[in-house]
Amino acid sequence: MGNRSNINFITQQKDDTVIGLNVYSHWGGIEAQLAALEAADGPAYERRRSHDGFFVRCVARAATRGSNGPTGAGFNPFVVSDLMKGYGYISDNQHIVLAFDLINQLVVLTEGCGKDKPTVITKFPLDHAGIRQAKRGLTNPECPCPACAWVNSDGHPN
Repeated sequence: MGNRSNINFITQQKDDTVIGLNVYSHWGGIEAQLAALEAADGPAYERRRSHDGFFVRCVARAATRGSNGPTGAGFNPFVVSDLMKGYGYISDNQHIVLAFDLINQLVVLTEGCGKDKPTVITKFPLDHAGIRQAKRGLTNPECPCPACAWVNSDGHPN
C-alpha cells in the first residue's frame, strides 16, 4: 500500500565514496517529486544555488509538505560506493527516483532501481530548462528523454 517515491540529494563525493540524503515519501508519489522540482526551480534555488544545506532543506520541505503522520515521510542519510548507486538509492519505491546531484549541478531520473531490473539514468542540468525537462520525464516516462533532454528556452531541441 502507499504511493511511494524517493528523492536523493548527492552532497559529497571523495574518490568513489558518495554521501547523500534520501527523502522517502510513503504517500507522496510523483506529486512529491514534482513539488521538489518546483521548489528547486523557485526562489530558494535561485538565491541559494551554492548553499547545499539550505537548498536541501527547501526542496525536502516542499516534497514532504503534508506528510506529518507516522508513515508520511522519512529522511535517510546514505554512503554508497559510486555515483550511480547514489542516484538510484532507494528506501522503498514505486516510481522513478529523482536525484539532485549538487556536486555536478544535475537533476537525474533513475528508473528500474533494484536487483532484477536495469537502471536507466537520464541527466539534466540543474537549471530552469533542465528542471522543466525532468518534469516532463516524470510525467511522461515514455518520452525519449535522452533525445529531448537539452532544449532551448522555448522548448525546441538545440
